[in-house]
Amino acid sequence: MKSHLLIVSVVLSSLLGVTGCGKNAADNRAAGDSASAARSAREQTVAIAILGDADNMNPIISQISSAADIWGLLFLRLTKSSFDTASGALTYKPSLATRWQMSPDNKSITYTMRTDAKWSDGKPITPADVKFSYELYGDTAIGSVRQQHLSEFVKDAKGNTDFDQAMVITDTTITFNFDRPLSESLALFQTNLTPVPKHIWETVPRKEIRNSPYNSTPVTAGFYTLKKWTRQSEVILESNPTWNVPAPGKTPLITYRIIPEYTTRLTQLKTNAIDLTESITPADARPLEKENPNLKLRIAAGRAYDQVAWSNIDHELYNKTGKVKPHPLFGSKKVRQALTFAIDRQSIIEGFLGKYGRVAVAPISPAFKWAYNDALTPYPFDPEKAKALLKEEGWKIGSGGILEKNGKKFSFSLVTNSGNPRRNYAATIVQQNLKNIGIECNVELSEAVVFFGKMRKREYDACLTGYQVGLQIDLKDAWGSDLKKSQFNSVGFQNKRIDELMAQGGAKLNAFDAAAEWKELQAIIHEEQPVTYLYWINPIHGFNRRITGEEVNIFGAQYNVEEWSIDQTLTEK
Repeated sequence: MKSHLLIVSVVLSSLLGVTGCGKNAADNRAAGDSASAARSAREQTVAIAILGDADNMNPIISQISSAADIWGLLFLRLTKSSFDTASGALTYKPSLATRWQMSPDNKSITYTMRTDAKWSDGKPITPADVKFSYELYGDTAIGSVRQQHLSEFVKDAKGNTDFDQAMVITDTTITFNFDRPLSESLALFQTNLTPVPKHIWETVPRKEIRNSPYNSTPVTAGFYTLKKWTRQSEVILESNPTWNVPAPGKTPLITYRIIPEYTTRLTQLKTNAIDLTESITPADARPLEKENPNLKLRIAAGRAYDQVAWSNIDHELYNKTGKVKPHPLFGSKKVRQALTFAIDRQSIIEGFLGKYGRVAVAPISPAFKWAYNDALTPYPFDPEKAKALLKEEGWKIGSGGILEKNGKKFSFSLVTNSGNPRRNYAATIVQQNLKNIGIECNVELSEAVVFFGKMRKREYDACLTGYQVGLQIDLKDAWGSDLKKSQFNSVGFQNKRIDELMAQGGAKLNAFDAAAEWKELQAIIHEEQPVTYLYWINPIHGFNRRITGEEVNIFGAQYNVEEWSIDQTLTEK
């Protein structure tokens, strides 16, 4: 009996053992399949880190630069911009348009469009789409930040764009008519807004466009289509196999991962989880390539700057009534000059940017060699001069060592976007510098989408922000006195001479002939100090070496992302 029990026990034990081994084998196979799938996905995907989520995928209303990088792959324009570094001038190449021709009087430009390009739903892209899109850009009810691109078009008797006269279409051409002669460069710039599909958007009432689901599930026309968008997590683009202008994106998938924290972005770059992290700090750049042979650094020419924007007008009064009154703290030119004297900009550069930064004095990049005013001398760091100017304006030390005037303390909040270590560092220096002259400056961090939305609505007394300047000099969006149209004039600065110079400069048929106007404009802004320009930045971008074919230039790190390839021999196995 015992022997039978022993046999049964051994058999059961064997069966159990076999069953357990089978389960482990199945688990191992599943794990192996999962790892293989992960490797396969990695081999097909370029992963790019961005610090904040896109606001939407609609070129009409989007205003965040990271969103523009994304929808720039989903939508193409009539032409593609390029830049001549020798002259500092913008040039153009065919895209949706095959050619263009200026009229003899320089008051119109006619594009001949491709007839074989299609939207992602199979509908053809036509001149009617372009005209309709410009109507959306120009609709004040929609409030596109790009409305100023229509400023030169033919107007009606009331001064509004006459779209029927300004944009005349045939089956294959679109002619843009201007109310004055333009240089070809400016005409190309004004007519290069991104089109959207008419057959989709004409079904949406204008007042509902900002809340339309098409903003997150767009019908597109570009190298890629939108595969998936997980808010505050990632955006996945898929190469558009039918795209022929000139070809689909080379990499099957591009994933934009929203990673607000810089240190996390850097860590994921080092560990091969990310293929591109933009704006590497100079302190990290020095050891990065040496310690990480899987990485390479690329330096772009500087056309981005940071500034402290002082509200020149009482924004609360303006937002409530439309009336313009000087801001109680920053409405005086002398006060704004004092603030610039008080800020040690060179210290910020040396502490953070090093050789990759230079003090900024005005909104035209040194890259535009023909227009940049190199005769302007930056305000030096001079706290005593700052104190003297503030004293002249009636500010005196009060309780707690804080300046006061007419019972009002010189105290305010300086807001900047979170996830940007350079601006966070600069804000801390600004705070300490101002404290040293008796000004209470409280630094506040805000999530990027919220921050830029409130800045556009002029809801901040002061904010530390930045801009990437356009490659065509057109400053009306930022410095035009019509605050309803100049939506990037977040400080409410108004100057009649500036308006005249912008009009005169834009009227020159040879863009280079406007150098005198642009240099005078810079001199006025340098004198008025509506903002304190901090520094120009030569950005440093970190790439995984498996990425090939990248062209990093004045347009940035993602200029030709649709042409990138992946070297599979360098993909982590």
